[in-house]
Amino acid sequence: IATFHDYKIDSPHLLGLYISKGFLYYTINNVDMALYWYNQAKDKYLAEDEKSLQYGMLLSNLAMCQMVKENYPLAKQLSDEAYEICTQFYGDNSNNANDRLLILNNLATIYTKLKEFSKGKELYKRVIEEATSQQNTGTKALALINLSEIYLLNENDLPKAEEYLREAMKMEAASY
Repeated sequence: IATFHDYKIDSPHLLGLYISKGFLYYTINNVDMALYWYNQAKDKYLAEDEKSLQYGMLLSNLAMCQMVKENYPLAKQLSDEAYEICTQFYGDNSNNANDRLLILNNLATIYTKLKEFSKGKELYKRVIEEATSQQNTGTKALALINLSEIYLLNENDLPKAEEYLREAMKMEAASY
């Protein structure tokens, strides 16, 4: 019986398998195996010198894995590169930019984990603003929840935290 390792490395289907395996392992919390498969895909992209939108999303996935492993400097580096690539494809404020907004939200989370709260707040507010203009309630609600956490846990500003959390809850309730 042949495995997918037996196929030629240049197959685009193989690249998809690598990414799918990485995602599968990430969803079952096996981050080491997710990193292995995502890095296999990254190596293939780099071998082909391809900086496509899919490569940017792959970097974002790698960044999330590094965040789980609490390797925040590497997660930030990967997220910065992913954001730059997605911005090249989508522009800075496009109606099709949900991937870019999610990367920006993740970058804000990384800054928060690095205890750079003002930078995290700034990025969350930017996500909220752009998601509002794009009528993207899911991403906006996520950023509102994350922003409320900064106000609650790091600034002891319960009224402000509640304000953002209530707004997110209203949006979530309206979507059902």
